[in-house]
Amino acid sequence: MSEIAAFEADIAVLQGKPAFIAAINDAVGAPAACGQNWDALADVLQDLSWRPAAGYVLTLVGGSGLVCLDGDDRDIAREIFTETARYWAGQGKSFEVCFRPPIKYKQPISALVVIYTRQLEVLLLERADYPGAWQSVTGSRDGKESLRQTALREVLEETGINATNHVLTDWRRENVYEIYAQWAHRYPPGTTHNTEHVFGLQVYGRVPVMLAPREHVAYQWLPWEEAAAKVFSPSNRAAILELPERVRHV
Repeated sequence: MSEIAAFEADIAVLQGKPAFIAAINDAVGAPAACGQNWDALADVLQDLSWRPAAGYVLTLVGGSGLVCLDGDDRDIAREIFTETARYWAGQGKSFEVCFRPPIKYKQPISALVVIYTRQLEVLLLERADYPGAWQSVTGSRDGKESLRQTALREVLEETGINATNHVLTDWRRENVYEIYAQWAHRYPPGTTHNTEHVFGLQVYGRVPVMLAPREHVAYQWLPWEEAAAKVFSPSNRAAILELPERVRHV
């Protein structure tokens, strides 16, 4: 038997021993009759007869340092994990406890920033995770920042351009679209649509661009009509096509 059984318990928002033990019992699939005390947890982890495997990995999500437990219970939990690893080693099997930060989901609220020159040349970026897909600057809101702050931050992170040195305009346009399937996992479960807020950033010319390599692999400046034809997002295309009219009001 070479399979390693992996269990995962989310303890990020738990408080106290009963909730902690219940989360682990649920993660490993323990029988319902199992007790909710430390001795019962030790028995469960050193049994696992319902899940035969060559070894076991228990991942605790969002609980680094076991902060959900008070001092004495924290020490007891660590001792149980240590004793469980020693027990399984005596059986010729492994047992490990790992910690992983909780997943930080994207908010389904974003800013799209069309960067352009007075000559209506538009800056496009090629996505690192989607070769051949070109777009303007875009990104989700972080925390409780304003949409303008989102636009400023995303422009700086993705291009190295300090938008405060140029003309950033909120176009007061919202686009609601279905989230692409390949990126749905980045959003909270059950989230299907994103609301995009459109901004325009007029720069004085082809300013230097410094890409974030994990996000984009190339950039180019194109006349607005060519740029509109090249982007993969319909809402991005529609925003670029508005440029001639928008520029009159900048």
